[in-house]
Amino acid sequence: PYTTLFRSPEFVKQEAYDWIEEILTDFERFGYLDDERYAQIKAKDYIAAGKSARYIAGKLKQKGISETKISALLEGMEYDSFEVALHFAKKKKIGPFRDEAKREDYRQKDLMALVRAGFDYDTACRVLSYEV
Repeated sequence: PYTTLFRSPEFVKQEAYDWIEEILTDFERFGYLDDERYAQIKAKDYIAAGKSARYIAGKLKQKGISETKISALLEGMEYDSFEVALHFAKKKKIGPFRDEAKREDYRQKDLMALVRAGFDYDTACRVLSYEV
């Protein structure tokens, strides 16, 4: 018991690193650390929230997911840019989901909101011309 009081800080630091490495090894062996699974879950959540593919790719890249994995993931998912943009517009009550009397006055503002959210210009224009 008294020997632990006199361990050098470097020894304690190395011992902590060794414990962390053991834990990470166990996590990988049990399948707890899986970048692809994490990316799939996050991408589905972002799509359900009405986020664009550009937004999703940027967020996953920030988390350390490779660009090749991100592009393969987005290609393999049921991702329809127009449907997601429409969901975004409905959520924000812009474009075709805005009061009809104010739609034309806010068209430019709504267009910019869609483009800032990461949707391309053509998709944004299609959403704004959509009839509910």
